Amino acid sequence: MKIKLPILILLTFVLAGCGHKEETAEITDVKGTAEKKVFECSFGGKPRKFSIYLPESAEGNLPLIIMLHGYASSPEAFRRETHMEEAASARGFAVAYAGTNGVEWKGRGGASTDDDVAWLSALARYLQKTYNCSPERTYAVGYSNGAFMTQELAVHAQDTFSAVCAVAGSMPKLTWDSRNEKADIGVMFIYGTGDAVVPKRSDGSAETAYDPPIEDVMDYWFRANALEQKTEEKLSERASLTRYTATGTSKEVCRIEIEGGQHSWPQETFCGFDPYGAILDFFDRCK
Repeated sequence: MKIKLPILILLTFVLAGCGHKEETAEITDVKGTAEKKVFECSFGGKPRKFSIYLPESAEGNLPLIIMLHGYASSPEAFRRETHMEEAASARGFAVAYAGTNGVEWKGRGGASTDDDVAWLSALARYLQKTYNCSPERTYAVGYSNGAFMTQELAVHAQDTFSAVCAVAGSMPKLTWDSRNEKADIGVMFIYGTGDAVVPKRSDGSAETAYDPPIEDVMDYWFRANALEQKTEEKLSERASLTRYTATGTSKEVCRIEIEGGQHSWPQETFCGFDPYGAILDFFDRCK
């Protein structure tokens, strides 16, 4: 059957429109504040804040870590708590601390109209362009509520982030329900056995938890990344490392479990290993 020319043109136009994507939103109105290295900006018509710290010997194409604070915190408070930029700078990393538009991070499918996946992706692009950071080596580290947000990034922003690290957090159920069958991103978890925020089958807390157990989340990530090689080692008397890797890829999935650790940022004096070094080592492997 022949299709008349006007109909054919209309059909071609419609099909072309189906593949059209909306323009990617960017951050605007970036301006400095009274606090050095802290900036205010606008995204989606709403105020945001971030800070950026560069290594002294910055020569371009810098690996970038975006730090995501916990519930009701701020970029400045999270920096004062962790000082990730100090350890990272010595290894040539740029470190940014990002803020929410409220008290908690919001992902796709949540009750909030904010899209923090879009915000953090836009921030990454801005930092890559403005400070010559590497698009191939952009990472995220989150604590508590920020840790759950890293899982949202890992599922929905693999085109922007090469690897993420979740400290004292796991994957939200809404993210779990929207996960993809396959993945290509490095994922790290650091949590304590006494952390009630991280659901675990091992202690029975998963039975009454809304979010999936950390064991299932780990199983999903290493299977989605097609990682079949498993290794285990003791980092200290309290801490053990489990890694999943595969030949032919630099991506890996790993967890550090701290015996007796509670819901807090890990301290070397308690856990017996350097958490900053472990995170940076992981990012260096996930190039």
